[in-house]
Amino acid sequence: MNTEHRFDTGAAWLDLLATLGHAYGEVSIERLPDVEALRVWLDHERLTPVAPLGPYLSADEPVRAVVRDGRPAPAPPSTLAAALARLVRQAVEQLPDAPLRACADDECHLAYLDPAGRRRWCAPERCGVKARVRAHRARARVSPPEPA
Repeated sequence: MNTEHRFDTGAAWLDLLATLGHAYGEVSIERLPDVEALRVWLDHERLTPVAPLGPYLSADEPVRAVVRDGRPAPAPPSTLAAALARLVRQAVEQLPDAPLRACADDECHLAYLDPAGRRRWCAPERCGVKARVRAHRARARVSPPEPA
């Protein structure tokens, strides 16, 4: 079973939605089955809490600014609850006007943000390439060979 997780939806809260694979299929895939997988995901999203990950949730906290790589950035949350609350807040703020689209790849359908309104795939370098290769192979099967 493929439990690989992709981080290319355009927003951390959409990446969180994508941690449940095949949500509408016969068998769904939980990509964050344990605390270690959650830690890896939070690291990638730059949401790793300062306090150790634990089973209990506490309260939301204000986002503080820090300097990371010479640029202002949100400070990491201090707890798991704060990390999850930050995701929820982001979803609530963005969802009403979010330019959401579903990947055009028949095997994917991952939701992603498309502010410019021009993307067809969640990740052009992944699903887009697969779609273009399939289209090329389909054209090659139906077109007669060129004379030499």
